[in-house]
Amino acid sequence: MKNQNLRTNLLAALVAAAITASFTVHVNAAPAYTQPVSDTTHPKMDKMGKMDKKMDKKMDGKMDKMDKKMDGKMDKMDKKMDGKMDKMDKKMDGKKKDKMSDSKM
Repeated sequence: MKNQNLRTNLLAALVAAAITASFTVHVNAAPAYTQPVSDTTHPKMDKMGKMDKKMDKKMDGKMDKMDKKMDGKMDKMDKKMDGKMDKMDKKMDGKKKDKMSDSKM
């Protein structure tokens, strides 16, 4: 009985010591106060922010250019396909008329 009480007390003390030690490590590891970092606090950060904005504008311009180019290509292809479809329709209409005139005779 004494051994079991001793073992329980030892285990409880060990757990308490482990919890205390881990808590102490966590508390000591964290700095007391950290200043929030914003883009305007450091000149380099501000400069990088401006550079990012410039790059974004540049990329937007490139994307707009590419979109216009693709729209032009698509319009060209659409017109080409419309022309081909019109030709095919006329051809088919001609064949239908020939068949109709043959069947009427």
